[in-house]
Amino acid sequence: MSDTDDSGKPDSPRPANPFDEEVPGEQPAPQVPPPYVAPEEQRTEARHEPEVLVGAGDTTTGHTKRVVRRHRPPDQRQVKGKKRRITWFAAVTSLLFVALLGGLVYTGYKLSLQITGGSADQITDEEAPGYVAPIRASPADLFVVTDDEGAFSTAMLVAPDSAGSGGTVVPLPGELAFAAHEERPAVYLQDLYRDQGLEAVQERLGLSLGFRVSSAETVPAEAVTQMAQGEPVVIDNIDNVIGADEAGNEVLRYRSGELSLAPEEVTEFLGLKGVGEPIPNQALRSQSVWEELLARNQGADLSGLPAGPVSENSESQGFGAAMTALLGGEYRLDQLPYEQLSIPEGYVVAWTPSAEGLSTFVVRVVQMPESPAPGVRQSTALLNGTKESSLLTPSAQKIVASGASVVLVGNADSFDVEATEVTYSGAAAAPQAAAIAAEFGVTATEDDDLPEGVSIRVIMGSDAIAEESSGGEG
Repeated sequence: MSDTDDSGKPDSPRPANPFDEEVPGEQPAPQVPPPYVAPEEQRTEARHEPEVLVGAGDTTTGHTKRVVRRHRPPDQRQVKGKKRRITWFAAVTSLLFVALLGGLVYTGYKLSLQITGGSADQITDEEAPGYVAPIRASPADLFVVTDDEGAFSTAMLVAPDSAGSGGTVVPLPGELAFAAHEERPAVYLQDLYRDQGLEAVQERLGLSLGFRVSSAETVPAEAVTQMAQGEPVVIDNIDNVIGADEAGNEVLRYRSGELSLAPEEVTEFLGLKGVGEPIPNQALRSQSVWEELLARNQGADLSGLPAGPVSENSESQGFGAAMTALLGGEYRLDQLPYEQLSIPEGYVVAWTPSAEGLSTFVVRVVQMPESPAPGVRQSTALLNGTKESSLLTPSAQKIVASGASVVLVGNADSFDVEATEVTYSGAAAAPQAAAIAAEFGVTATEDDDLPEGVSIRVIMGSDAIAEESSGGEG
């Protein structure tokens, strides 16, 4: 790739990869039997007729399309002012995320169940004691946008709504860092793609976020250019973007405020990492571009967009089809929670998904996650021991937020259960079972007689009705 783009603007240099050894402190994930996974034909069908129905969320929280406000371009700001704006935005964003999480409880997070064969005496009445059915996991699609030379530019995660249209888009900058995991060293997303390819990014992203990424596909730059429809893409650039010239001197690449990008400039802007620019800022710039492109194409048939290679055994429906489905319903743009990653050398600031913030992120965006590897998310059966069906919604959220995944849902053998029960099988499941039990105010106990493929079982009792009525989730 040349040192300058078509407009004569020099590319910003990217620092050398500082990840030359593992970050200390991470422990390997415990190995347990994998969670229940529906047969392949059911998983394929679920992409078109999802069985886990969730609400679209509270549209007043700021996670729908936001109105782009136009500002007169100010003078170049100092780094101190830039950090102050980042801190202010992070605080407001955190409050909005908390509000959305609460809104999900009340706007609906319905669990739709399906019996998928079995013996002749299997219980198929959803209102009968003993009825149990598998949950179909929520899909999550990774799209890696490449430049005109096929190199990494940017990426985004798309979590489709279970209704078949709409969903959530999460920008993923190239210098998003993955912490060391077991024998895998810490690495930047863009470097992992360059060195190991799409499948490696798909696997590592799932491990980093705590849920399986069901498909991965490359998107050629021409697809993004076509989404611009031949018109400039006008965005509200949140801050000055500083680059470097051939001599290494810092130069202003893009001024903050209203910014107009020619269609052929969009991919370059998405992939640009400004000198000293924090990853959260880069993600917000990407979000502004995707907001404009998606709004411009709402209701359009994008199935004819150019397509790139997909990962092996990918469940991808294709970028164009995915965008068409997304824009056929209510869509939202969201951001990963970030934290700074400790680097062995200690002089490079890297940003990685925040472990503390991921629990609410997954509940908000993916809802019914599937474990990315055996033992990462313990497979959980959620059974209702009362006749109050509304208990399933907040109960499923608590289980997911605690780090587990719901694979079976249904009714206990009796509807007269008074106290909520959390049981687990095996030492590997004990930590997540304890976290779930703490959410319900009970103590987890060990029980080796759990359904096949399940390591934790939660039976909701009438005490949970009282808790919900008193505003326990408020």
